[in-house]
Amino acid sequence: MPTGFNSEAVYSGLRYHVQTEDLGPAKGEIVIQVYQGGQIVFAKHLPHALLPEGQRDAARLRDLALALHRRVIRLLAEGGLERLQAEVDPPEVSVIVNGQKQQVKKGTTLRELLDKLGVASERVAVERNRQIVKREDWASTTLSEGDKIEIVHFVGGGL
Repeated sequence: MPTGFNSEAVYSGLRYHVQTEDLGPAKGEIVIQVYQGGQIVFAKHLPHALLPEGQRDAARLRDLALALHRRVIRLLAEGGLERLQAEVDPPEVSVIVNGQKQQVKKGTTLRELLDKLGVASERVAVERNRQIVKREDWASTTLSEGDKIEIVHFVGGGL
């Protein structure tokens, strides 16, 4: 039997209705919907796989759904829909570049990262998550949360 929660949140005079429902093992997901004025203004489908395989019993799924529901209510009450969306879909992602953590705008490409860092592309190779990225793919390779980027500079010389 599906488990669900319904609550209201208010921020700056705006009223939100939050509905969270565990769709059960057949569907394998928890759905959170936020309504404002009868319209869905936010929806998120979260897989049961957020919990480890052996911990997806009804009680734990109910606890997870309730915790998610309460978090959405809290975020809405703190800053409305904008706060909720920023938390769920942040405007920046964290990447590791040559061992150093960097924040970049969501949607940043590898080419844009290299430009931002002032890296001359003629004499470098770039690895993303232990895979070499071809130079022609730099402009179309979008960085994701947690990506590990290694930039290797080639040095020539001789006598």
